[in-house]
Amino acid sequence: MIKNKNKSRLKKGLTLIEVIVTIGIFSLVSITATTVFTVCLSSWHKQKEGLDLMRNANWALKFLTNEIRQAEENSFNYTDVNEISFTIDTDTITYRKDPTNQELLVREVNGGGQETVVSNLKTSVDIFPGYADGLLEIEIYLARTSREVQLKSKIRIRNP
Repeated sequence: MIKNKNKSRLKKGLTLIEVIVTIGIFSLVSITATTVFTVCLSSWHKQKEGLDLMRNANWALKFLTNEIRQAEENSFNYTDVNEISFTIDTDTITYRKDPTNQELLVREVNGGGQETVVSNLKTSVDIFPGYADGLLEIEIYLARTSREVQLKSKIRIRNP
């Protein structure tokens, strides 16, 4: 008779308490996994945003530095901290903050159309803060949401 009791209990299946405990454990594991995944994804997006800003600032600084190094002697026109122009071959190159959108650094060739060199400039910072003794100091600040990037470079100008 004892054997029959045990067999009949096994055939009945799971009790309500066992099902509730299983669902509770599964829910805790799912919530924990979802939270970890969300935190990792958020961290990845923030790091990617910072890396994109750094790449953009680095590219803009290298591009600008390269052109300044190619500039002809005594061709620099530096009247404003937000604008610099110089001559390469027969082209006059001008870099400035865009007057309509202060977050853009634009480049003009011979006063023609503008092309954006870099965006997300922090508007409260001057792009070209110093020019003395033939040394041009360039600072580029970029900012997007919670990330900020600042790069500096000093370039010796040929016979300023």
